[in-house]
Amino acid sequence: MLLAVLFIWLGCAAVFFSSKQQKLLARRIRKDVAWAIFTLATIIATYLFSQHHLAVTAGLLTLANVMVIWLIFVFSQGHFRVTSVKYLVSAGSFAVISYWLGG
Repeated sequence: MLLAVLFIWLGCAAVFFSSKQQKLLARRIRKDVAWAIFTLATIIATYLFSQHHLAVTAGLLTLANVMVIWLIFVFSQGHFRVTSVKYLVSAGSFAVISYWLGG
């Protein structure tokens, strides 16, 4: 479960780092590569969730985690001065909290 959330975070981060608005990387990632990483990461995360839950529930957990992670990216980028290290720490803490809550 913890690994699934980290995969989702990786996929969302790849797409975010391909955006023009991101300020963490000097050069952004190519969009086709970023979306390929996102697709692969969400498929792997859904598979990992499905090891513990039914397939529909695994899909909903993946969708819910993607939505929450996107909110974290948007609000943190807009309201806080963040660095790459802070993003890494927030990814790890969100994954652990999600795991502890049973998600």
